[in-house]
Amino acid sequence: MTATTNQAQHGPAVAPITAEERTELDERIRRKHERLRNRYPEIHDKVVDWVHHYVEEGTLYVCIRFQDKTDFALEFRPKIVRVGTELCDSATEDFDVIRNYYQEQSE
Repeated sequence: MTATTNQAQHGPAVAPITAEERTELDERIRRKHERLRNRYPEIHDKVVDWVHHYVEEGTLYVCIRFQDKTDFALEFRPKIVRVGTELCDSATEDFDVIRNYYQEQSE
C-alpha cells in the first residue's frame, strides 16, 4: 500500500501537537467546561433519574428529572427535527459512541 493510498483511506495526515499546544488545549477545554457548569448552576452535580421529551401544540419539551425530585425543563419552538440521539463516552476525548438510540435515515 502506498502512502497516497493509505492517506486516501484514512484521511489527511495530522502532525502531533507539542506539549505547550496540549497544555493550551487542555486549558481551553477546562474553561469551556467551567462556563457550561455555570450556565445552570442549580443543576450542577445533581444525579439524573430519567429524561423525558414530548411535543405539545408545536413545542418540544425536554424534561430532565433528578433523583432529588427536581425537574429541569427545556422548551423548543418552532420545528425541530431530530437527526440522531447517542450516548457517548467523553472520558476518552474521542466521544466513543456507547449506544446509538436514533439515527435519521438517508433518503
